[in-house]
Amino acid sequence: MRYIVCCFLLCQAAFGAQAHVSYSKGGGRFGDNLLIYLHAKWLSYRDGVPLLYVPFAYSTELMLDQKEVRFNALKHYALRRMVIRRGTKIEPSLPFLYECPYFPALEEEQIEGGWFSFSVDWKDLEFRQVALAMIAPKEKLDLIRPPEGAISVAIHVREGGGFDTDHTRLYDPLKLPPMPFYIEALSRVIGLFPSKKIYCRIFTDAVDTNGIAEELAKAIPLGADVILDYREEGNHHTKNVMVDFYSLFHFDVLIRPRSNFSIVPALLHDYAVVCSPVEYVRTGEKIEITRIEVEVNAGLSF
Repeated sequence: MRYIVCCFLLCQAAFGAQAHVSYSKGGGRFGDNLLIYLHAKWLSYRDGVPLLYVPFAYSTELMLDQKEVRFNALKHYALRRMVIRRGTKIEPSLPFLYECPYFPALEEEQIEGGWFSFSVDWKDLEFRQVALAMIAPKEKLDLIRPPEGAISVAIHVREGGGFDTDHTRLYDPLKLPPMPFYIEALSRVIGLFPSKKIYCRIFTDAVDTNGIAEELAKAIPLGADVILDYREEGNHHTKNVMVDFYSLFHFDVLIRPRSNFSIVPALLHDYAVVCSPVEYVRTGEKIEITRIEVEVNAGLSF
């Protein structure tokens, strides 16, 4: 008992009797890891508890790699790890390492999967500034910026690109919706802006970008002032990740699947319109998106 008390007192001396927050290292793609970092960053911001950074794919290219204190197992060995669960209350004065687990950002997905979660105020302007400063790229990127004088529409087509499998496409179709979803969503967006010039840009992990563009062109009415732009060659799910992600923040409208790669920008940036798939039916190996949500931000007008 005396040994335990001594260890506890040493922990208090070493860490100033202060809690820290960190996160479990995700095994997903860039958007998944970014989301779990942001969830932990919210706890750090909300409770005034320092965050210990755990590197993830592409994180060394972000400002957080310079600004955050990196978790070091040897240096931080005395912190007692505690995975955050329902009912966990962060005690800032105790030398605990509160570990944030992964959970989806969308409430409907949390409910469907029975995920543990906590609420994050994504509209908190101060937190947005903190988050955007941390996830900003270290180096200047040649971003895709839409032309002035046009309604700009970012279309994130998650095709899988060799990373996702047919199983994902069949059993998680809101993450990889079929092309009719994108065609219908783009058609609805064009209908929201009659007589307006519209610039559309496809952001995808697919290798065959030309085929996607040909399909999406079906949504454009004859004679409409709509430009459909995309990367014609050199695309791959491991290429252009950073450029595409940060370019999304410069558009007015977002058409997205249930993918954290484009959900994160929608959490930290106010779009005039966001279109996403919310319901589907599966018949054998055929997927049909039966309901599309069109969120219109009344505070933004053109």
